[in-house]
Amino acid sequence: MAEYTIKLFLTPVSCEIYFYDIPVIYGYSVEEKSGNIMSPVKNELSEIEILKKRENYYKNKAQHIRGLINMNFDNQTKFLTLTFADELEDLNEANYLFNKFIKRLNYRIVKKMNLPKVCYIATWEIQLKRKKKTGKSVIHYHVVLFRFPYISSKELEKIWKHGFIRINQIPNNVAKEKYGSYVSKYFTKDLAEKSQYKKAYFTSQYLKKPSEKILNLENIKEIKRQLQQLDSLELYKNYHRKIFINNEEYFENETTYVVIKDIKEFEEIIKSSTNEKEKKSLNQEYYSLDKNSIA
Repeated sequence: MAEYTIKLFLTPVSCEIYFYDIPVIYGYSVEEKSGNIMSPVKNELSEIEILKKRENYYKNKAQHIRGLINMNFDNQTKFLTLTFADELEDLNEANYLFNKFIKRLNYRIVKKMNLPKVCYIATWEIQLKRKKKTGKSVIHYHVVLFRFPYISSKELEKIWKHGFIRINQIPNNVAKEKYGSYVSKYFTKDLAEKSQYKKAYFTSQYLKKPSEKILNLENIKEIKRQLQQLDSLELYKNYHRKIFINNEEYFENETTYVVIKDIKEFEEIIKSSTNEKEKKSLNQEYYSLDKNSIA
């Protein structure tokens, strides 16, 4: 087993940092999982707490989507909307037709243009204006296409086959470091509600993912103090997080969430704020985040 007090998510445009007052245990076996952290409390969640837990889960999903967009965004990225001409309300059928569209699009790109398969993130949504007008919950899709070659909107509409399409690039007035937030708002809206019906969003294979790094440092209060002085500080927020050991027990961990633009500034701070033993570990690569982490 091992532990960490800092977790980082790194993309080309930002560094997201989590500080944990209580070290997070990872790399444990099932037998070691319970009873090794601190005195847990019994998990007697109210209905409101259950909803809050679900909300926090989908906040993490929103962060995941934002990170994928920031990692893969380039000057060929396009934003695509797909609609149905008929009043299609069946989500199973809609998802089936969407998957068939992706297969046809890949055929166009791979076979006829000799390029790699399309990389994308997609989500479905109910057309609210149409619902107010007709009373029907007609489905449409938002898709971000990465490294996407030029294909005319008329041809894309033929490949789609089912209705109107719209394809755009991200507006020029959106700052590079804001791309993820700007685009992900379409994908993170109503995630929890949509997940009750079907998968809330889809991703293709071969998307680049944010780097995840962890550190186990003691003097995190001083590190956080220095981070608050940085000009590149984008966000600084404290909150309490319930860390679940099993289905019945959890403990509270005070967490600080920080977003900065430049990882180099963070590296300089931790080097100046760590003891000799910790500096030796900093000369090596950051620890890799184990899939069994409980945070």
